Amino acid sequence: MSDLLEKLSTFGMSIGVVALLGVLVFIVQRHLLSAYADNPSKQHYRQLITIGICILALIIAVLLMPVGDEMRGQLLGFLGILLSATLALSSTTIVGNAMAGLMVRFLGSFDIGDHIRVGEYYGRISSMDLLHVEIQTEDRDLTTLPNLFMVANPVTVLRNSGTLLHVEVSLGYDVPRQQVEAALIDAAERTELETPFVQILSLGDFSVVYRVSGLLSDISKLISTRRRLRADTLDALHDAGIEIVSPNYIFTRQLQDDVQIRPDAAHGPRATNDHPAPDDVVFDKATMAEEVADMKAAYTEQSQRLLEIEQELKSAGPGEERRPLNLEKKKLEAAMARAAKRIEGAEAQLVEEKK
Repeated sequence: MSDLLEKLSTFGMSIGVVALLGVLVFIVQRHLLSAYADNPSKQHYRQLITIGICILALIIAVLLMPVGDEMRGQLLGFLGILLSATLALSSTTIVGNAMAGLMVRFLGSFDIGDHIRVGEYYGRISSMDLLHVEIQTEDRDLTTLPNLFMVANPVTVLRNSGTLLHVEVSLGYDVPRQQVEAALIDAAERTELETPFVQILSLGDFSVVYRVSGLLSDISKLISTRRRLRADTLDALHDAGIEIVSPNYIFTRQLQDDVQIRPDAAHGPRATNDHPAPDDVVFDKATMAEEVADMKAAYTEQSQRLLEIEQELKSAGPGEERRPLNLEKKKLEAAMARAAKRIEGAEAQLVEEKK
């Protein structure tokens, strides 16, 4: 009977040690979440710290359990074998992605909100984690790319200062080059691209391939501007009286010699641009994630300024010297409270976007 009570007592104390350490780990995790809430780009540090704390808590639990030295040694040995097996089995997946995630973060080649192209995927980054990068594609869907994939493949990042948009068109040798280049430059100017230019890409057996390019400074309007450039290219070539057909074009309908294969401008007005910008619809989550990151960065700056004001108040004398500091402190606290509500609402909306 005494042996049974002793075993039950040992078991109960062991459960108590594990429960106590579990509560401590939970409290530390809550503090880490609040500490890194204003630093979305450093969430991988929080995850690494959490993993380290959990491993340390397991070791401490084994050391504090009221068991004999032999049993404690066996438990520590089992824990070591378990960790070694976990690292060995997941070295090509979890650990590999984690190492790749650290490499991606330390290099800092791209961040939330950037337009990237990697492999066959293109979109805007909506979130970055220790194990993966999530992008929002042109279909408005969310695609998760493992960090190993990001490291193993070339990543093209569209520069925030602007990118070149271009359209290619093949025309026959019977169309004067000067006329084509003038029409293509006109198309780029209609699209309001900066410094447009035309290149001749190839001289084929039956046609000449032209490319018109121009600088788009505001890459947030990439999709809508690309659509406009293609539409304006069609309109400019048609307005210039240039047929956009293959030189070996064959049509079964009998045509007169003076009939051209292009629409008549008198058939109707040009389409207006009253519809919503497609970029706002396609990249809504990525845009929102970028805005949340900017709001958190601004909130961090406000927090630092608030600490500076509090230090100045401690060293300031009584009277008029404290009044402007107190006024600035109240305004800053009110602004931070409003910003915290906006950040909380935006983060809740981001969570809903995943559903």
